[in-house]
Amino acid sequence: MDKLVYTAATGLKAHMAAQAAITFASRAVLRRTLERHRRQGRNLRHILILGAGSRGQAFAAKLEDHRELGLRIEGFLDDDPSFVLRPGWQFLGDLDMLEAMLRTRVVDEVAICLPF
Repeated sequence: MDKLVYTAATGLKAHMAAQAAITFASRAVLRRTLERHRRQGRNLRHILILGAGSRGQAFAAKLEDHRELGLRIEGFLDDDPSFVLRPGWQFLGDLDMLEAMLRTRVVDEVAICLPF
């Protein structure tokens, strides 16, 4: 009887180890596949940033530094149009245009980067 319990416990441990290895391997393959697709411009999420000041631009710069996340900057909304943005970034209008932007553009996420 003791041998049976020992064998069952050993089998369970081996099964758990194999399960963990398969989980880690499948997640690694999935992550690399998604990163490759995102670098090719597929499987992207579009993000609209509220606030074109230093906070909004710092947030956008971090997103651009990590393209593997698959977040594409759709543009900025701010009540102050005088902010100078990097090339490739668009100032889309003031904050009152948020509803119209959500209706007319593909926006998956909205980042609120407004000053206090």
